[in-house]
Amino acid sequence: MIHRPITDRASALAVRRELQARATQRGVALGEPPAEPDNCCDSGCEAACVWETFYAEMGYWRDESLLRLKD
Repeated sequence: MIHRPITDRASALAVRRELQARATQRGVALGEPPAEPDNCCDSGCEAACVWETFYAEMGYWRDESLLRLKD
């Protein structure tokens, strides 16, 4: 699950929980994950939605976190 693309809120939250649990177990400090957007207009954007930006940012955070957790 960790390496799959992040395309929805549920997968973003699952990735965040899993990586934060791993970090806690190993005593590794991770950077702060991106904040969930609170300004979605629910209009079915044709352009990039704030959620798409959030998912991309979560993917970057995931990759950076995995580098920090690497043995």
